[in-house]
Amino acid sequence: MALSLLVLLVPFCQSWQLTGAYTETFIIKQDFKSPDCVDKLVVTTNGMIPGPEIRVHPGEEIIITVKNEMKSQAVNIHWHGMQHTDGTVWQDGASMISSCPIPPMSSWTYRFKANNEPGTFQYHGHIGGVRTGGLGGALIIKGNISDYAAEADGGDIVVMMTDWYHATSDELVVDLLQPQFRWPGDGQSILVNGKGKFDCYNNAVYNCNNGTCLQGTSKVCGAADRAYYQPSPPTNRCSTCPGYEILGPVTEGKTYLFRFINGGALMLMNIALEGHNMTVIEVDGSPTQKYNTSSVDLNSGQRVAVLITMDQPLGVYTLSVSQRD
Repeated sequence: MALSLLVLLVPFCQSWQLTGAYTETFIIKQDFKSPDCVDKLVVTTNGMIPGPEIRVHPGEEIIITVKNEMKSQAVNIHWHGMQHTDGTVWQDGASMISSCPIPPMSSWTYRFKANNEPGTFQYHGHIGGVRTGGLGGALIIKGNISDYAAEADGGDIVVMMTDWYHATSDELVVDLLQPQFRWPGDGQSILVNGKGKFDCYNNAVYNCNNGTCLQGTSKVCGAADRAYYQPSPPTNRCSTCPGYEILGPVTEGKTYLFRFINGGALMLMNIALEGHNMTVIEVDGSPTQKYNTSSVDLNSGQRVAVLITMDQPLGVYTLSVSQRD
């Protein structure tokens, strides 16, 4: 399965200012949304999937108040890649390991300092299956991780990928913890920055022809006819699907730092930009020697930063994200 994205070559600019300690409130809720055109119960942060992007300076204090407004689900947030060298390991958010979960309808304030070096990181839910429901986001420590990063004269672009299953989070967790292990297989979609597009008519689950959908030899009701998990009355999102993410815009001739983040739970992913090579300069928050390639693989939780020069004629180019078998 591959997900195609569009990159437009037009002017782009971005700026950031130091304001002292980074403070934010995360309101965690369950809601029905259709990020890939099919309704399902999801876990949102401030109403979004993924949650707000965090950008801080090296060593800057981070203060995040998490309000768990889910009615029956505890939550924890893990700050993936943060080192907690200042003695704040109990703020790491690994449920029942470094901290207790936040009970339903209550809150907790995380307080810790960002790592002392720039890099690409993420945060995500760390209890039960809330991560598969969409709880997570990018955490960027500003600055050039190496001299190579300074070559990015066009800025940086975050690309957060998530494997997306139409089964509920609880179903996925119970499957994986069965004594007779039940592997859920590949996700039905891949979300990029919270958007995807599931083919409601022809897919790996069933095929439709003249209004009849078959799974094997059995007739089934396809996603275009009714949503999978939306309670009555059902809502059909296939005709109003938000579609793919449009990254950029970018400028011809400029070099950009693309921050690839696999924020998913299970899938190994591959990512490539049509007609362009890329140069790896960072893996999991650490600088690397330059490595030229046409695509990169990322397992769950991994981050890879690459330099890509917009050296092709003006046009629209596809960023392809696929699942590795």
